[in-house]
Amino acid sequence: MAGEPAVPHGRRSVNFLMHRMRANEAGAPLEFEQMLAALVQTLDLGDARLVRPAQGDWGIDVLVGDLAGRVTIWQAKYYPDGVDRARLVKIKDSFKTALRYAATHNYVIERWVLCVPCSLYPAVLQEWDQWRSAEQRGTGVQIDLWDEARLRELLMRPEAAHVAGSFYLDDEPARPAAVRLRVVPGGGPREGWHGGDEVRLDDRCYLLHDPVEELTAPDGAWVSRAATAGMTEPAPGRVRLRQVEVVRSGAAATLHRDALLAQAELLAAAGGRGGLPRRVALHRHAGGVTLVTAQPPGPTWTEAYQQRTPDRLGAAAALAALLPVGAALAELHRRGHAHRALDGDAVILAGKGREGTLRDAGLAGMPAAPGEGPARYRAPEQQLLVRRDGPGPHTDVYRLAALAYHTLAGHPPTPAPNPPVAATLPGFPPALDETLRRALDADPARRPALPGLIAELGAGRAALSRSGVA
Repeated sequence: MAGEPAVPHGRRSVNFLMHRMRANEAGAPLEFEQMLAALVQTLDLGDARLVRPAQGDWGIDVLVGDLAGRVTIWQAKYYPDGVDRARLVKIKDSFKTALRYAATHNYVIERWVLCVPCSLYPAVLQEWDQWRSAEQRGTGVQIDLWDEARLRELLMRPEAAHVAGSFYLDDEPARPAAVRLRVVPGGGPREGWHGGDEVRLDDRCYLLHDPVEELTAPDGAWVSRAATAGMTEPAPGRVRLRQVEVVRSGAAATLHRDALLAQAELLAAAGGRGGLPRRVALHRHAGGVTLVTAQPPGPTWTEAYQQRTPDRLGAAAALAALLPVGAALAELHRRGHAHRALDGDAVILAGKGREGTLRDAGLAGMPAAPGEGPARYRAPEQQLLVRRDGPGPHTDVYRLAALAYHTLAGHPPTPAPNPPVAATLPGFPPALDETLRRALDADPARRPALPGLIAELGAGRAALSRSGVA
């Protein structure tokens, strides 16, 4: 099977009018809610329940959580032809209803998501943004919008293919899928990666997700790629692919290829222990090497904490989720490597406990390069590589502290002195504030060691938990 083209596949065209065409005007809203519940469940955002629409439904369409505790609510409004001012009033009333029933029945709404199968007109969008900001400040509820663009993006993810297939039709022609990567004699163009492509390597087949990361060497001698994918053969599973493709032989290309092989050997030796990703496969091909690691389902840290400043209990939960990430970084350091690419997209909140898990091993084993790693939370020593101390374990300390600070303070750190987290979250532990300040120092020598940062994150979590609900 190696070398054969993957089977062509179709792309789902999501037409939200299908609900009206299939279930008529009266039944379309309920079918839209059913689709939404299936989508939430599929994306592993929690145990989604569809609340039966009836008088006194508590302002809930789809629910994740416990009505005796804390919940997330998805509010479905089937408005495929747009949202005008009158409909926006109804949307605001639905939010008020949800708050009223939460207060009456003693549960807390953590997040409220409006789902509409359309885009908002500019004037309505402006009014929505103003209302959303005011309500978030006044109620402490995170308010999000899943409009038609966001819903389509979620439904086009490979793991949601069965949801799209159940509620929408294939009406786009199939396009050829990517074939097994190959060398063109004498060097030349290679097959790139694109979200939605199927890539066959040896006896395995992978369906690529967007976004696809690609970096080409300045001289074009090598290309590095990374993407999340769904493995469809020989068994289904969610994985992370990292590849170095040699375009033109030479020392630099060999160095990058061998560095990825070293990362593969590191993960094979770890065997999934210590919080490190489990190696699934290693493909050696004429064009280079591709490493495949297991990736658990769940939202990224960015998705979970985007535009959200937590209260004390939320901050405690965020710190608890960061502790396993710190432990995995410590395991990398123990094995003589550093991640150097940590940001909110590199952390998956996995399982019912929503523990932070590394998506991959980052740049472990890879040669240092100016401007390496994601720009967000890039440490000073990663900028131009002119410092005495190049990227290393101290870089992971900086990036982990930057992720924690952004989550807790509501904004990313800057090169200038940053205001303490306590300025945003009164009662925040001063010791942790001081540790984060030192961890974000431009001089790696003045940063605490990773174990000290992890210990202070744990102490801060305990202190916030004892301090009660804000």
